[in-house]
Amino acid sequence: MKNKAFQLQLVCVLATIAFGTVGCGTPNTSGRNAVIEAALMNQGFGLIGIPTGKQVRVNGDVLAFLKKAESSGLVAVREIPQGYLDSFLNTTQGMGRPFEVVATPKLLGIALETDIDQSQTIPPKPVRNLLVRISEAKMDKIVTADDYKGPLATPGEKHQLILGLFRSIPTPAAAVVGPDLVRLADRFRFRCVVKYSEFNKQWSVVALDIGSIDPEQWGTANVK
Repeated sequence: MKNKAFQLQLVCVLATIAFGTVGCGTPNTSGRNAVIEAALMNQGFGLIGIPTGKQVRVNGDVLAFLKKAESSGLVAVREIPQGYLDSFLNTTQGMGRPFEVVATPKLLGIALETDIDQSQTIPPKPVRNLLVRISEAKMDKIVTADDYKGPLATPGEKHQLILGLFRSIPTPAAAVVGPDLVRLADRFRFRCVVKYSEFNKQWSVVALDIGSIDPEQWGTANVK
């Protein structure tokens, strides 16, 4: 019995060194990849927001975006004549010209959720930002997975610094939105710090950044 117990213990140790199996206490990498994919989605990847309301102040790129959304049949845009105060705020503070933006049934049929932004009007009036998911993140490749002991690490917990690639998979809503508004690259890179809890045997994402491959740029700097 002692020999069998010793052999079983030896097998477990060797498996931990060679393969990193879950049964010997090493974190499950498939679970790790799943939470990274979920974090990519939760960070807002693949979402576009279309502001709607009775008085939406926009200019420049946002106005051009709304015009494209109107051409795609998602909104109806009407410029509101400016009074003295509107013109003064637009000229001195760059708050933009006021527009009425009405969502069409086409947009309402694919919108996920709404939030309220009251910062764009004076006096404050609600602006509904309709969110549409045009793509989903699909893990493509883990390039490196190293132990992490940086400033984001919690003492006593296992952390890893992951660098990898993921793909952008268009959703059915992307076809409804149309090519003028859907211009995502096929492939992206990410870096993240993940933590493995010995208590619930689960991974969680501590910090995450998404970047482009060509050119090599990071959109955020959360990982330190």
